[in-house]
Amino acid sequence: MEDYDFDLVTVGGGLGGSALAKKMAAHGARVLVLERERLFSDRIRGEWIAPWGVAEAQRIGINGVLLERCAHELPYFETIGIGPARDLRTTTLQRMPALTLYHPSMQEALLEAARISGAEIWRGATVRGIKPSSPRAVLVEHEGRAEEIRARLIVCADGRSSAGRQWGGFVARREKQKLLGAGLLFENLVTSGDTAKSFLSPELRRVAYLFPQTKRTNARVPYIRPIQG
Repeated sequence: MEDYDFDLVTVGGGLGGSALAKKMAAHGARVLVLERERLFSDRIRGEWIAPWGVAEAQRIGINGVLLERCAHELPYFETIGIGPARDLRTTTLQRMPALTLYHPSMQEALLEAARISGAEIWRGATVRGIKPSSPRAVLVEHEGRAEEIRARLIVCADGRSSAGRQWGGFVARREKQKLLGAGLLFENLVTSGDTAKSFLSPELRRVAYLFPQTKRTNARVPYIRPIQG
C-alpha cells in the first residue's frame, strides 16, 4: 500500500481550492492547502454570484460563511432604460437573491473556514511542479525549505493561468479574444444597496454593471466591450 502525507492537496486557496478543502476536511480527509499569497490582493475577479451559484454555495455548505463574513445580498437586478427592477427571489428557478462580495475578503473567509474544518494551510507556498506518477507528489517551497508532499489526490485550483496544464502535459488552446473587460471599485457611491444595475449601449457595443458590495454602497463596476475586428 502506498504511503501518503495527505489525502488531498489543493494548489491554490481561492474560492475553488478552499471550498473543496473545507468540504473534504469536514468529512475526515487529511487536507493540505498550498496558497502562494500571504496577503490576498485586490484584482478584478468574481465579485457577483448569480442565484444558481448561491444555491450551489448553499448545497456545499459555504453560503453561511459568505453571508457571515463578507457577502452582501442583492435581491434585485435592473437594466437601466428597459423596465422595472427584477426581483430575483421570485423570477429565478432558485428563488434566491444574488450575492456580491469583495474578493480578497471572500478568499480569507473561506481559507479560514477550511482551517476550522481541519485542513492544514500553508501560506507563502510556491509549487514548483507535480509528479503525476505513483506515488503522486507536489514539489513545493515553503518557509525556506523544498519539500515533496505525497497525496492521493492533487487538485490545481490556482486560476486561469494555472501551471497545472503544463505539469499535466496538457496543450492549452485559445480562441481569438472577443471581449475586453475592466473594473473599478468605488467607495461611498450613492446608489441603491439592494439592486444590481446594468447599463447597455448598443450603439457603442458596450455594457457596464454596478454591483453594490455593502449596505454603505461601496460598489464594483465591471465594464465590458467587444474587441473590434
